[in-house]
Amino acid sequence: MGEKKVISRKVALGIGLLCIALIIIIGGLVENYTSALKDKDAQITNDQSQIGALQNQNATLQNQTASYYSKISSDNTTISSLNAEISSMQKQIATDKTEIAQLQNQVSTLQTELTGDSSPVANMSGLETQIANDNSEIGALNQDISTLQNELTLLP
Repeated sequence: MGEKKVISRKVALGIGLLCIALIIIIGGLVENYTSALKDKDAQITNDQSQIGALQNQNATLQNQTASYYSKISSDNTTISSLNAEISSMQKQIATDKTEIAQLQNQVSTLQTELTGDSSPVANMSGLETQIANDNSEIGALNQDISTLQNELTLLP
């Protein structure tokens, strides 16, 4: 029985050593897993931070896009207004061109009438000469009348 005790102690000691070795191995594994989990947690935290930054960038880009769409809409309204103004100006220009053409026709007609009616201008020179002659005669007749008036006053 003494030998059995020694063997059982040796077996118990072996099992104990085996258990200690298993505890050490399991502790190492647990430590490795814990370290890996901490690394994964750090990676998840980093990924979440990057996701947050990307979400902020996305929100900023959406705001910029909305602002650009608003600016484009405003620009389109301005362009539409300018196009309407240009159209109105083109109509005014067409009207003005028509009026100018009518005035040019009137000027042309008046010029034709003036060149065709040069005889009254030529007759004016003759009429002026006639008027000067008539004025001379009137002056002479006035002198004759004055003389006759003086003679009348002298008559008894």
